[in-house]
Amino acid sequence: MKTQPALRLISSTEKIKSRTKLSTSSIPQRLSDSAISQKSRTLLYEKNSIQHLYADFLIERENDLSENTLLKYENTFKIFHFLTLEDFERRDFLAFATGHAPSDWQRNTLYLNLGNLCTFSNWLVKKKLATRRFRMDKKSYRLKRREFPTFSELDLIFLTLKNKYKQNHTKHRRKWHQLYLVARILFETGARISESLGIYVEDVKSYNGKKYIYLDGTKSPDSERSVSISDELALELFEFIRFYKLRGRLFSSERGNKFSRIVVTSELKELGQTLGISAPIHAHAFRYMFILQMILDGKTAIEVMTRAGHADAQMTIKYFNKVRHLYPDIEVSKDIYLMEQKSNKRSRFFQNKKRGENYD
Repeated sequence: MKTQPALRLISSTEKIKSRTKLSTSSIPQRLSDSAISQKSRTLLYEKNSIQHLYADFLIERENDLSENTLLKYENTFKIFHFLTLEDFERRDFLAFATGHAPSDWQRNTLYLNLGNLCTFSNWLVKKKLATRRFRMDKKSYRLKRREFPTFSELDLIFLTLKNKYKQNHTKHRRKWHQLYLVARILFETGARISESLGIYVEDVKSYNGKKYIYLDGTKSPDSERSVSISDELALELFEFIRFYKLRGRLFSSERGNKFSRIVVTSELKELGQTLGISAPIHAHAFRYMFILQMILDGKTAIEVMTRAGHADAQMTIKYFNKVRHLYPDIEVSKDIYLMEQKSNKRSRFFQNKKRGENYD
């Protein structure tokens, strides 16, 4: 039986609270508007009270953020568990946090975690527990134009993964079999990697001769959906379930734990390099190509948005604009064209507004 996301989150935050000596009643909801003196801090908070505040922050924002976002905040707090309230008053706080971040972090990972700490520091100011606000500059280190594999290269990946699990008779056969099926599901359903690895056996269904996979949205409630799959993929999934006598999770480790997304990411990346594919192979690349394939098939923006699990059609257009250079002469349906024009007009408006220009 699936555990509700809210219950999992509350249980994890309760564990955080249980590690501290502070009770909920001992944390004041509001202090005076004046600056907080060092003496007041010492009297009001014990040494590790920041852990308790982390838990309060997560519980308070539980209904406003998705489970995936809340888990990212929780991971940030686990890594920066050593911080104190005094650290959030430092003028060089961001530089201080950067110096204590793991050395193997990429720039985007560091940027994300520092942004989470800035949000928490602003929450402390709102609760009158701190006086200094921090803000990260809105800057992205992602490439302006990203490269993606072609459809023929994806077919080569599927064929290679299929041969690997069929020719492998060791204990790693199941791993390669799962990698092949995960890659196929990512491409045929446009699912996020977390949605694909969260599929249960009972989520693969047949109704009126058509085969479906139910995807439990991990990013927002709007992303919950059932997506049709090909008969070929459905047959392979049913054979996989029957061969390994599966119950519960569709993809799992030998010990019964959830199949690691790190394994999927690293193996796909290594496979792409081995095959000589110039574009980076990652789980989200299949989602981009799925959206492109649907638009090539003449689907409307609403159809693509629904199947991709987007809450807004503008997000679907953003995905499409990143991969359309693969097919510059592509013909799109009228509603997608109109939404794309609206998106470009809106983008130009804000760019001109930043420069202080008028826009008609």
